Amino acid sequence: MVIVGVCSSSGRESIRAFQSQLRSEQEVVVKFIELPYNNLDAYRLKRDCADKVILCHSIHNRRFAITDVVDSLYDKFLNHAKGTFGKENVAVIAHDFPQPESGDGEARKRLTKVRMASFHIKQPTTFQCTDLALTCGKLDTVVDIDNGDWLQVKRFLTRSRQTGGDLSSSSTVIIQIYKDNIALASYPPDNL
Repeated sequence: MVIVGVCSSSGRESIRAFQSQLRSEQEVVVKFIELPYNNLDAYRLKRDCADKVILCHSIHNRRFAITDVVDSLYDKFLNHAKGTFGKENVAVIAHDFPQPESGDGEARKRLTKVRMASFHIKQPTTFQCTDLALTCGKLDTVVDIDNGDWLQVKRFLTRSRQTGGDLSSSSTVIIQIYKDNIALASYPPDNL
């Protein structure tokens, strides 16, 4: 089993369908981790909160500024995640990009290819800190990810099970989400 921490500062609803589809994968437990909207550079994930982390970033919420560009949001966060979890256990999905009409598969492939090439050139730290980086459409009410990209997500999860080792301690963690703070506590609490 792999425990995936799905991180977002856009709120749980912005990635509801994505979380649901992840949960439908065999032996995947999904934990939502709400990231603070401000002061993200100071935010630190704990190693025992998950086996893998997927950062979901809505371009509607804060532009397409992951790393290396003006007003980028995740330079320090992704470096910390890489140091804490290992590059092979970190992914980024930038979502809410407009997509061509569903009937035009070739236009969609070309657009995705150009967008990913630009992403790789302009924001290289994202790729240096992650095992997987994708762009896609909506993740709230539907999962608008190309089939090939969804297969990459599944391989990312599978690699976790093969390289993650025994991380059973992460199953004893409860994440209590407070505005701009996350407190980690053992379950059952020590005082019971």
